[in-house]
Amino acid sequence: MEKISRINHPEKYNSHLTNDFRTLAAEKLGELDTATSFMYLFRRFKTPTYDNSDEYKILYQYNFKFKDIIVSIHASYHQFVTFNLWIPKKSLTPFYKENRKYHKQQLRKSLQRNIAYMPYSVFFYQIKESDLFTPKQSEKQWYHIDREAKEILTSEEYNFLDTTMPKNDVTPGESQRIIELCDKLSDHLTKKFRSSISASDRKRLYHWMPTLNDVPEIRKQCLQFIQELKRGCYVRDEIINIKGYISENNPIHRFE
Repeated sequence: MEKISRINHPEKYNSHLTNDFRTLAAEKLGELDTATSFMYLFRRFKTPTYDNSDEYKILYQYNFKFKDIIVSIHASYHQFVTFNLWIPKKSLTPFYKENRKYHKQQLRKSLQRNIAYMPYSVFFYQIKESDLFTPKQSEKQWYHIDREAKEILTSEEYNFLDTTMPKNDVTPGESQRIIELCDKLSDHLTKKFRSSISASDRKRLYHWMPTLNDVPEIRKQCLQFIQELKRGCYVRDEIINIKGYISENNPIHRFE
């Protein structure tokens, strides 16, 4: 557990699982007190690493490198101790590969059912050319989108999109109407796609961002880091860890 002043090569790290780590820390440590936690951290690790951009609000900050992860502990106010987590981007590669494989399978099955692949109601993102689609699949996808557009939109609305969307110089009013009509069509396509898949697949669609459970080795390191903060040290003749003084509710069995 090494105190560091900054993150070297930040482009190699990802902080998306910070909220997961905060939940895990709260579950294992409970609510931490600013003064008590600082007393422990200062006694064990000496001066803080002040590299934050708001020293006016943040009373202290410690950055630690622990195995593959980096954790920041900082505090403000009387009871506001929080954590940030950075993990190697490469540790998420298996999740994203599996997620991509899943969506390619769902795309293929959807087009085989003659239904446009629209798992999420974000029209401009979904209908743009995507490397998920082969050229043949892209052609089929657009065919189904066009067919559904003719059914769900009025003739005037369809013709408006057909003639206005390809223009490079749309007015603010035209742009707003394009968004409204595309949202209408996108909602329809998404509902139709989701109604064609199983409940388990619909649940799987919401799991598009990784959690700590998806990276078990990283989760294990997070738990080990939290356990390190339960390690005791002495303040005068008293034993303390980040939670506070030794007590029946805070037994301390390991010491620095």
